[in-house]
Amino acid sequence: RIEMISKKIKIKFKTIKIKNYSSIWGCCSSSEEISLNWKLIMLPPGIINYVIIHELCHILEPNHSKMFWNLVERYEPAFREKKKWLKKNGSHIIQY
Repeated sequence: RIEMISKKIKIKFKTIKIKNYSSIWGCCSSSEEISLNWKLIMLPPGIINYVIIHELCHILEPNHSKMFWNLVERYEPAFREKKKWLKKNGSHIIQY
């Protein structure tokens, strides 16, 4: 899925790792390595896509500035709703 989205939005990453996190869904290192929480598989596909887009955008903008959120919105116009859904529904899943 990450390869498909990466090609679609034209943001390349170097490596992908799947990890077990208890408080985050993913992260992006300065070396363009994306790490995703394995628990994403329990979320709806649109939410998974949002998390992937969020992490890929960190390759271009390594912070949560206005420019970062504008970039996320370019690739996921409904990001606010998905972010809100994740905040409301994701906490009990991520603590699994």
